[in-house]
Amino acid sequence: MWGFPPAAALLLASSVALANGRFPRAERLREDPRDPDRLVLAATYGILSTEDRGRHWYHICEASFADLASYTGDPLLDFINDGTLFAGVQATLNASRDGCRWKPTLGGGGSTFVVDYTVVRAEPATIVALLANYRNGTVDYALWKSTDGAENWSEIGAVPTQTAYTLDVDQADPERVYVTALTDNVGRLLRSTDGGRTWTERPIPNTNIGEPPYIAALHPGDPQRIYVRTDSWVPLDGDLTAYDALLYSSDGGESWTELFRNRAKLLGFALSPDGKTVLLGYGDPFQGGAISVPGPFGIFKSSTDAFAFEPVFSGHIGCLSWTARGVYICASQHFDGFELGLLPDGDFSAASRCIQPLLRLPDVKGPLQCAAGTSGSACTANWLAACTVFGACTDAGSTGGKCAGDDASTGVPVDAAPDTPPTIPPPPVGSTEGGDCACRTHPAPTRRPAGVIGLFSSAALLLGRRARRRAHRRTN
Repeated sequence: MWGFPPAAALLLASSVALANGRFPRAERLREDPRDPDRLVLAATYGILSTEDRGRHWYHICEASFADLASYTGDPLLDFINDGTLFAGVQATLNASRDGCRWKPTLGGGGSTFVVDYTVVRAEPATIVALLANYRNGTVDYALWKSTDGAENWSEIGAVPTQTAYTLDVDQADPERVYVTALTDNVGRLLRSTDGGRTWTERPIPNTNIGEPPYIAALHPGDPQRIYVRTDSWVPLDGDLTAYDALLYSSDGGESWTELFRNRAKLLGFALSPDGKTVLLGYGDPFQGGAISVPGPFGIFKSSTDAFAFEPVFSGHIGCLSWTARGVYICASQHFDGFELGLLPDGDFSAASRCIQPLLRLPDVKGPLQCAAGTSGSACTANWLAACTVFGACTDAGSTGGKCAGDDASTGVPVDAAPDTPPTIPPPPVGSTEGGDCACRTHPAPTRRPAGVIGLFSSAALLLGRRARRRAHRRTN
């Protein structure tokens, strides 16, 4: 089991609760396809869940959904069409209908791990998963499929590669499957047109062990149009520096073009539902310190007809998701004053628009209330540590209610150009009960002392590439 070196762990434990030793960061937002008011947010601090579109958020701890209190991975969340929630926790793929009762459905046993999975929206309860099997010092990859909501699984066939990273399926034709991989230190796209039984392979230029490829998305109307992002660290002035890129193929992986590159981590990616607009979200998973992630940070937007990215929002982006409700934006409570926001129509060009904050970490109500004997009941004992991370152990300073008297400048403008974070964080924001634009309802977040931030990053640096590539790094 991976963990901090003893000295780093002792220092972190003696200073402040820091979300499994990592800087608190939201990583993945999912909206229930049956009920868009039900949202779940995966993060370094576990899962947050709301049934009323952000009015009340509750914590689901690692001991519940991963069945391991010391879990330090990045949970990979998604809903199937009947509202069942799945959490990929690398060792297993776990399922729950209520957030309290979790059960493993795939993986486990100490030698089989779930690398990635995808839900087939066109079919009611179909899930395709990519598994790694460790045997006798070697690893083999295989595709598995369930058509009944993960109650039963069948192995489809082997995936011929040395290292596999991500999986995706054409929603219009689920027999068309894509996997990004690495063989002989060359990044590759594996394609199948028969559901994963046979494969063809094409190289992805300029990708390798130092810049591995991860599928960002398939175009919703044309599976030949593929977006891949890289997880890149390059030497600069004697240190490693973030340098993530977005790659694009319009012909099913036969040829590739680099569309954008930035000295930050490409943690967010979103296509508009019609596929005509693409958003990139850049952030810093280590939030300063010894690892160099200079930025600029924020959201960059382009038409997919003629790629030309422009900055449209400044912030530390952790994820992006575009649904019929609009664009969900994972930002940073610490730097941006809110953890999750929504641009209702996805129109960053409208000067009168602003992002509606849906979550501030100090507003988390507590652990999800679960019956005794369920896996979720473990979160009550973990709440003291969790609320310390959130700043939610008391509600002191919260005025609540609507924003009477607030001036209009307290919203989060959508046209701010990305830049390095200010020395003093911007005013925090909170959502109004009426769903209007942002308003001040809480005191400004306290900036974490530089020594603690440096400790975070130094510990992460000691952990090497495992800390940077924990589990599957699909952008969302």
